[in-house]
Amino acid sequence: MSRAVRDGIGFWGTVLVGWAMVLVWPIGRSAEAAGLPDSVLATVGPRTITVASFQHAWAETHPGTPATLPTPKEAKGFLEALVDRELIASAATREAIAWTAEDSASFAAARDRLLLRPALQAALAAAERRLVAAGDSTPDPAAVGIAARDHAVQNLAPRYDDARLKQVADTFAALPRPSADSSLDAQMRALKQVPHFDANERARPLATTAAAGSFTIGDLIDQYAHLQPVYRPRISEIEQVRNLVDNGLFERWLRTSSFEAGLDRTPEFQAALARERELIAVRQ
Repeated sequence: MSRAVRDGIGFWGTVLVGWAMVLVWPIGRSAEAAGLPDSVLATVGPRTITVASFQHAWAETHPGTPATLPTPKEAKGFLEALVDRELIASAATREAIAWTAEDSASFAAARDRLLLRPALQAALAAAERRLVAAGDSTPDPAAVGIAARDHAVQNLAPRYDDARLKQVADTFAALPRPSADSSLDAQMRALKQVPHFDANERARPLATTAAAGSFTIGDLIDQYAHLQPVYRPRISEIEQVRNLVDNGLFERWLRTSSFEAGLDRTPEFQAALARERELIAVRQ
């Protein structure tokens, strides 16, 4: 953080804290759900920390813990941390600093993730309802995800090029595999390998749809390369390549659904983007 940002923190706003509101309101139940006003716990300049934002931040930073009240000491310390975060974010955003290429890429990825999330949640909920209606009372989460993807892809009705799918599968299969007796560094280098295709090959479609366009070899390789090496599936069969193509088409369908529903224009989405900008400013 720059010196100007650090110096500016001490001059930012009056903080008004209401500890008691945190201690008497269950984390698992929002004020909005109860039909009550969202009480303000602290103000930092023009910014506010409410019961709902406290609850959300607590749940995000304490995953997997029971939805119970924090102790008075925990609540006080956590609210102080939230106030400090708002002070830093406020001061950082006042200092205009040009984004780096990494900042821009990070923001673009966060924007895409925030845009896709509600569409994915809706698709999963619809798939679960279909599975339950078909007689599966407790569908497995993995099965729900596959059902959501397959339903969307079926509607897109892609035409696959089996010869190119086999070409890609064979190229993946030819990649060196890490051996169990090799060093950790050698295994990681092997996992990081991505098949190479020239520009002409990358432009060739693996599947073509009327609504979502063509999904090319280049699209698939870029999609694969963005995965963390430890999460990259081992590919050697045509059906495995087809699954990757379907995943890419499903993502396109989710993105289109989000734009058509106007999710990028909602106040919630814009607020989330503002928070991402603040996080970038703080990192600078």
